[in-house]
Amino acid sequence: MRAISLLEAIGGAKGFIFYSFFDLKRAPLTQADFDRRWPELCRVGQLLRDLEPFLLSETPSLELKLESVKGQVQAREFRDATGRTRLLICATDSEPAEAVITSTAPQALKSLYGKCEALGGGKYRFRAAGVESDVLAGD
Repeated sequence: MRAISLLEAIGGAKGFIFYSFFDLKRAPLTQADFDRRWPELCRVGQLLRDLEPFLLSETPSLELKLESVKGQVQAREFRDATGRTRLLICATDSEPAEAVITSTAPQALKSLYGKCEALGGGKYRFRAAGVESDVLAGD
């Protein structure tokens, strides 16, 4: 769910509507299934809320230099009104993916989900086992 939401943001989405309540309540799912799934949904909602100043910023988002090593990866860099940076990255296939992304951010970025490693010089290596995502943050 996080990966598809970030992929939509990379593609330019400014608003997100989720509707899947029947999946949370449908038999034979149990209350335990709902209790496990609901926090996951809330975490994605919170991530999108945290990204709001970046996705809705008047500062244009930036396409990045992306060197694909394997698989399919998309990325886009966003800045808020104060110059903070968020770089969204998503592997878009079920196959393993790897890419080196060069950021234009003036500061070092940190991986929020552990899928990226800093290579120096504004470059970051993203690795995914399938459809996965990461956010690099710079404040």
